[in-house]
Amino acid sequence: MRKLFIALLLISASTVHGQDAILKTDPQTGKVSYLGTVDASGQTKIELFNKAKKWIQTKNSSINSYTISYENAENGSITAKGSFTLPAEERKYILVFILSIDTKDGKFRYTFTDMVIRYTTEGGASHGGYGMWSSTTYRKSETLEYTLETFYPIRLEKRKKPAIKWYEMIRKESFEVIDKEIIALENSLISTMKRTSSGW
Repeated sequence: MRKLFIALLLISASTVHGQDAILKTDPQTGKVSYLGTVDASGQTKIELFNKAKKWIQTKNSSINSYTISYENAENGSITAKGSFTLPAEERKYILVFILSIDTKDGKFRYTFTDMVIRYTTEGGASHGGYGMWSSTTYRKSETLEYTLETFYPIRLEKRKKPAIKWYEMIRKESFEVIDKEIIALENSLISTMKRTSSGW
């Protein structure tokens, strides 16, 4: 009876956690990951590969950087690093992710994962001291990066969160924005890949 009670308690806890979850995670890696396999009937591997490459290139801008790190047309595989701005009340964070696309005749598979939150501190001169002892020092700006899993899901919990300088604004609202943005990217990619060549 005791074992049954413990089992029911564990199931209940996992269900609650699942209901509270905002971002999708890969149970094998534990990382936040959005992935899928999509049918694209009537299109060859190379057609789908070329569409994936063009989609990545058209997403690249001075605001949101997209760069291809690996491509193999013969295998139908392409990997890129993408990003988007994650607004907060007083700061601007950048979410960087890895996108992998594998194509075959009539289908393709994609994965958005390895997400990192980037923040660049402000540099500049600061003055200190008093009277003849005053001095000026210059502080260089720093680019700080933490994996998204550093904050998720722990910042959904009610207990005290770990203090990480400059990142206190990463919380539930941030995760909701990330989810919305990644789903929009998924939909855009799928729509482009499934579109026939006449509609490209």
